[in-house]
Amino acid sequence: MVLIVGAAVAVVGAAALGAWLLTRDGREGNPRSRQVVLPPVRRPGKIRAQELRSYPRIALVLADRNRASSTASGDLYTVHADGSRLRRLEAWTDYNTAPDGHVYGTYDARWSPDRRLIALDLSVWEGDPYGQVAVVFPSSRRLQKLSRVSDAGNLAWSGSGELVYTYLGEVRVVSPHTGRTRLIWKPGREVINAFTRGGADWAPDGKRLVLETDRGLAAVPVAGRKVTWLTHTRRDRYARWSPSGQGVAFVRDPRCYGEFECKAPSNVYLVRPDGSSRHRLTEHAKAASLIWSPDGGSILITEASPDGLSEGKIAVISADGRHLRRLAPNASALAWSPDGTKILYSHNRGLWLMDADGGRPTRLLQIGYGRGLALVTADWWAKPRSS
Repeated sequence: MVLIVGAAVAVVGAAALGAWLLTRDGREGNPRSRQVVLPPVRRPGKIRAQELRSYPRIALVLADRNRASSTASGDLYTVHADGSRLRRLEAWTDYNTAPDGHVYGTYDARWSPDRRLIALDLSVWEGDPYGQVAVVFPSSRRLQKLSRVSDAGNLAWSGSGELVYTYLGEVRVVSPHTGRTRLIWKPGREVINAFTRGGADWAPDGKRLVLETDRGLAAVPVAGRKVTWLTHTRRDRYARWSPSGQGVAFVRDPRCYGEFECKAPSNVYLVRPDGSSRHRLTEHAKAASLIWSPDGGSILITEASPDGLSEGKIAVISADGRHLRRLAPNASALAWSPDGTKILYSHNRGLWLMDADGGRPTRLLQIGYGRGLALVTADWWAKPRSS
């Protein structure tokens, strides 16, 4: 298989685990990779390929470095969990050459609960970048658009296979199978009078959403108008339901966030769905994102780097906030494995796996140096279907 991004891209099999080394000039690149510095663990050694062959595929968004840094978008790929069979599903022209109304990449890619579809947050050029919601069928590579060109994005799947996305302050839910779209949140209503500024996440029962707004975090029923405000500050973001549905974790930014030389930390909090029992789980964490483990027992955190230029640190904290362990420096967390025993992350310009306790760091895909490709994002674990 040959990958083409701008110039010819060579795919070269690397050493262990069928890892890949990607370069743009057709020559074998020098990975110059160093091991992640980790604390001692119980299970030393690399993860073997046969241990990963039963896991589902990983969805990747890859782009050349200029494209990734300038537009944060790229082309869609899948790769097996052991690092083999890298496959490109969709590719688009660079935004510099994309005519108005044409897609020039995707910002995000997320597996559906049944893993038959991948939701895409497409980047469309209309004089300025815009977002568009679509799904792709990996088996046939068929692309189906679900929204018109607009400022759409912030995708999240429900357990039953519906997609929520935001559009100019509204929150909409669409069925990829029927194309039917429902309006859940409309700015200007007397109950909900704030514009959404970020993402939305489904409750496991599929009956509620948690939304990030300029007023705080809101729990909104999919059917009906009763809104429960969980917090009351716009500094709260990255809200995610726990797998049990009994809590919502989120990141709270400090008051000085965005100001020059702001050194105060962003911490992880937990709140009940009725807005009660809000409490802080971390201190001085500088949390930039969070991901619940499939069993709801732990929360994976990426801590921002002090300079904001390099990758941060990966940490994991128990859901009760009692145990915080830092697993890897110069890295960013991407996903849990479906069984919660492994962590997918980026490090040193590549895609890596490690055990949930930080052991056995293993490189799956190494991006070429110089003008090589960049990893934009990756997705592995899909929400289970609701009962």
